[in-house]
Amino acid sequence: MKFCTYCGKEIADEAVICLGCGCNTQKANSFTSPRATAPPQEIIIEDTEPQLATWAKICGIVSFFIGWFALGITAIVLACMSKDETNGTMCSSAKVGYVCGIVSTALSFILLIVFVAFITYLSI
Repeated sequence: MKFCTYCGKEIADEAVICLGCGCNTQKANSFTSPRATAPPQEIIIEDTEPQLATWAKICGIVSFFIGWFALGITAIVLACMSKDETNGTMCSSAKVGYVCGIVSTALSFILLIVFVAFITYLSI
């Protein structure tokens, strides 16, 4: 058995690549620079858009076009909850859901008032 020169993990004598760090375990050519043989850096890709923000956007847009009061309120709540996942700021999807939810809720209230006024007018 031998050890990886980059991470120190024990590897088989015939191993070509270290399973611990992914580096080439064969001796480097004299033409390669030390930077070329450095272990690869781990790339971390963060999801910049939380799932709550995505759901807020979906609920807000659907409530805006359908006019459901409950979906508008749901979009507002989900957008506010998504702020916890993004350190107190609201991402663009959450803002879209928030605005559509507010507009949808306001339009639902206006429509309800107009409907009640119309029914009251007809009953007189």
